[in-house]
Amino acid sequence: MNRQPFFLAAFAVVVAGKVWTIVTFGDLQLGPDTRFVETAHHMLASWNWLWDAGLEREAIPHSLWKTVGYSALIAALMQLFGDAWLWWLYGIQATMSLIAGYSVYRLALALKLGVLISVLTFLLHQWSTPFSTDCLIASNGLDGSLATIVLSSLGVRFLQGRPLGAPTMILYGAIIGFCFLLRLTYEYWGALFLVMLFLMLHQKTASLRLAAQSVLIFALFFVACVAGYKAWNYTRTGHVVTSTGGQTAYPFSMMRSARLLAPDDPASVITGDTALDRVVREALGDASKSPYQLANAVNHTLFVDHGLTAIEIQQEAAASFWRLVIQNPTGWIVVWLRNGSWLHQSSLFTGPIRQYDELVWWKDVHAIEDYYQGWREEVRAFLETGDPRHLSFEAIVQAGLRFILRLVGIGLIAALLIGTTVSSWRCLRLGAAAPPPDILLAAYGWLYFLTVAMFAVHFVELRYLSPVIGVAIVAAVAHSANGCRQAVQWLRR
Repeated sequence: MNRQPFFLAAFAVVVAGKVWTIVTFGDLQLGPDTRFVETAHHMLASWNWLWDAGLEREAIPHSLWKTVGYSALIAALMQLFGDAWLWWLYGIQATMSLIAGYSVYRLALALKLGVLISVLTFLLHQWSTPFSTDCLIASNGLDGSLATIVLSSLGVRFLQGRPLGAPTMILYGAIIGFCFLLRLTYEYWGALFLVMLFLMLHQKTASLRLAAQSVLIFALFFVACVAGYKAWNYTRTGHVVTSTGGQTAYPFSMMRSARLLAPDDPASVITGDTALDRVVREALGDASKSPYQLANAVNHTLFVDHGLTAIEIQQEAAASFWRLVIQNPTGWIVVWLRNGSWLHQSSLFTGPIRQYDELVWWKDVHAIEDYYQGWREEVRAFLETGDPRHLSFEAIVQAGLRFILRLVGIGLIAALLIGTTVSSWRCLRLGAAAPPPDILLAAYGWLYFLTVAMFAVHFVELRYLSPVIGVAIVAAVAHSANGCRQAVQWLRR
């Protein structure tokens, strides 16, 4: 079958959709945190941030709260293109997500899924996180696309039996290192990728030396990037630290966990007696604010009233959070599972509607437009009262479509989980004789679920899964297609 017309038609649809979303939502500057733009202005205002992180001046230092790569990119675009920087940023993000989508399509073809199913995986990926992250001020779209390109390229090479030579591993290490500069969590995700890569190569070659050799080349460049960044921060702060993202992440998780573990008296869960513990207990008395809002307020109180720097707050918060986990192991495992947002993940596998809803929700967050109006208000009234008279035909259609898509998404996640288990068992049983597709699909499945587990320590926002959703969609579709073929064969007997 000539695959070019089908892919080109899908590509045109996706490009048209990206143009529409960027034009519709782009100039609103939607995103999870305006500090990316503030940090870019801060970087352009003075060069002092290069040698002074501002620990004594800011509760949440602009050049230390996250790795500076994404803000530096925004600053560069501001310098080059002035007020048009925003459109260039969205253009870069959309272009990279298209390249990532094409790499997902090539991976599906390499798995011999067929032209139509490969085009479907391309569409499902482009209608997943990229649909919304292309026009958000957040690094997830760009770093997620780069990581997807690496994972898909690795998979194609692995399936084709092409060697992962030094130049390839150096390139992969440099790309994931750049992802780390965009988003600090790649310091940990990179370790998951290294383990996955080593196990894949060892499974295929049955040689520790060959597997370790390839992994070491990647690790040298990736670790050099992380170590170099930490060394720079050491010159600015006197501490070996990547960022101070934990100064808000840990208090956020403490308060979220406390509210889930003891909803009637969340402050009772915080048993320490540090300044941070006392401020967190007091903050938990305000039930009207979200844990994220309270985490920022806690930081400012500790900085202004107690004289703690961002690094000191992060250190105290980390110790208090892990003490809470140790003191409530069973309860916290339940919290950890809830943090995974498993039902919400289903929407990442089934098209753009949930991603469109997210963009509309961000308009509410930025006080541009209320989220709950029209049919959404009717559905909420129905859920609160149980009275179907609140529902119009539009509300039934809109909510019904989303419910059906969620069920399909849950089915694909179940297929990914079952398929990963089956492929892993086959790899263990056959050793080096295991088929490469089984090795690769098992690796992708494990990487997806371990990425969820990593983020669930705090909370899984769906955009956090941008690096792995592309290969997870391919794996879920591949397992589903294989299951359908086996079911048809069984019925024909």
